[in-house]
Amino acid sequence: MNKIFKGLFYLSVVMLLVSCATTRFEPKENGSSSLVVGRLTAKASGVAYDGNGINFNRNYTMGTQLTLKEVSTGKLYETKTIRRDGLFVFGNLTPNQNYYLYQIKYNIEQSNGWKGWITFTYDAADFFVKTKADSVVVLGNFESTMTGVGERVNARVIDNNIPTEVRFSFMDLYPESEWLSKNWYYKNGLMPKVYSVTGEESQIEYEQPFEDVNQEEYDEFMKELMGE
Repeated sequence: MNKIFKGLFYLSVVMLLVSCATTRFEPKENGSSSLVVGRLTAKASGVAYDGNGINFNRNYTMGTQLTLKEVSTGKLYETKTIRRDGLFVFGNLTPNQNYYLYQIKYNIEQSNGWKGWITFTYDAADFFVKTKADSVVVLGNFESTMTGVGERVNARVIDNNIPTEVRFSFMDLYPESEWLSKNWYYKNGLMPKVYSVTGEESQIEYEQPFEDVNQEEYDEFMKELMGE
C-alpha cells in the first residue's frame, strides 16, 4: 500500500513539473495570440497601522493582483504575481491592441485573521503597451514603494528598465514554452533571442538600448483612449 501511495505521489510531482514547463496559453498556430509579461515587487516600510489592526509593513511578491484594461473595448484582464520575484503573465490577449495597467491590488491581513485587498488605480498614460501578433511584450519590471497611513497609503510604482530579468524569470518557470522562441519586445525595442535558461548565451547581460515609446504611438494611444 505504501509503495502504491509513493508511486502516485511521485507521479503527481512529475505531472506538476511537466505542467509548469509550459504556460496555460501557448501560442496559437494561426499567430492570433499575444502575451504580456512583467514583474512587480512591492515593499511597505514605516507605514502606520490604520486603526483596524492592518499591518502594511512587509514585502509583497506572490499573490498581488494586476488588471490590464483594453482601450478599445474597456474589457478588463486580471492576473496575479506567481513567483517570489513578482512574475506575472497576461495570456490570450488580442494582438495589435492598446492596453494599460489599470489597477494593482495588494493582499492585506488584519491581526484577527481577516483578509482583503488594498487597491490602487492608475492613469492610462502611466504604463501602457501595444500587443503584437505571435509575440511577447514586456510591460515592465516594476518596483513599488508604499508610504502613508490608513486611507492615505500611496504606492509609487517605477519601472527599473531591466526587461531581461523578466524574461529570465519566465524562462525559469516555463523552460519548454514556445513563447521563448517568439519575438520579445520592450517598449519599441526588439529584444535579442534567447532559447535556454541553461544555455551560455542566456547568461549574457545585454546592454542594447531600448527606444522610448515614440510620439506617434503615444498620440495614437491617447486618441483611442479619448474616443477621437
